[in-house]
Amino acid sequence: MKLFSALRKYFALTSAQRQFISKGIWACNQPPSTIISFLRPLAAFDSDLDKGRDQLMKIGCGGLILSFVVAIMIGNEVIPESSAGIAMFLVLTLGVGSFIARWLLGSMDMHNNLRLFVVPLLNALQQDMAPGKNMIFKVDLRGKTCKSKMISQKHDNPGWFRYPKLSTYIFKDYWFSCVAPLVDGSTLKITIDDSVRQRKKTYSSSSGKTKFKTKIKIKSKITASLSMKTKIYNLDKTGPLNNLCDRLKVKDKNQRKAVGMTVCQISTSEDSVLEPAVCLNLVGKILMNAAPAKAKGA
Repeated sequence: MKLFSALRKYFALTSAQRQFISKGIWACNQPPSTIISFLRPLAAFDSDLDKGRDQLMKIGCGGLILSFVVAIMIGNEVIPESSAGIAMFLVLTLGVGSFIARWLLGSMDMHNNLRLFVVPLLNALQQDMAPGKNMIFKVDLRGKTCKSKMISQKHDNPGWFRYPKLSTYIFKDYWFSCVAPLVDGSTLKITIDDSVRQRKKTYSSSSGKTKFKTKIKIKSKITASLSMKTKIYNLDKTGPLNNLCDRLKVKDKNQRKAVGMTVCQISTSEDSVLEPAVCLNLVGKILMNAAPAKAKGA
């Protein structure tokens, strides 16, 4: 059972890794190999935990169905009256206990972006990083709608027992960033921030029943920028990149030119997962557009 595997992996984690599970936020300035070594066991634990919680859901549903079967068997006197109470207690304990265990383990569950986006992306970036250099890294998986990330709220309340009532909450979630020096002397920066709008509506149905509805819209802004040495790359012609992203930003620095590309994605679920290829494609487009700089006097 995957639940037991998840528990074994949890107890094998360091205190710092367990602290990350409880707090959901971590920042560091370390070599990429160290960062990956820290996150990989967490990703493996989260994978088994998700599968274990799914198994508990199935066991819980099976236990409740079995309780109905036992009740029918007791009514038909298939199960002796002396054993009826014990049999019903066991199947109800199996069903309800599985649901309670699944709920309790939910506090240890991390967003799937950790194992499906963050770890694969870092594995890919590590191959092009300058040897012996550190990566400035931050990840925040506390949740897109936690109170500390709320920037505004609005309530439309027509009064007591009058409907509909509408509450709108706006959140800003800066949940991923990394800055990495590459082997060619360029500096790569990737940031992801989500603008979240959550609407909670209370209304009266045609039958007179009071109902509740929650909708969420997430706009993810993914930005990848490369600060490249002008003596190595010619970045004068960045016009074609305008058609390949939602926003292009070009900035001249000391003997460098920074090119940043931003794309936006819309989702309607807090559980939606980004693809690492989105960031890697942006970096690839910038590099494909960069031509080798001409040598002086050529």
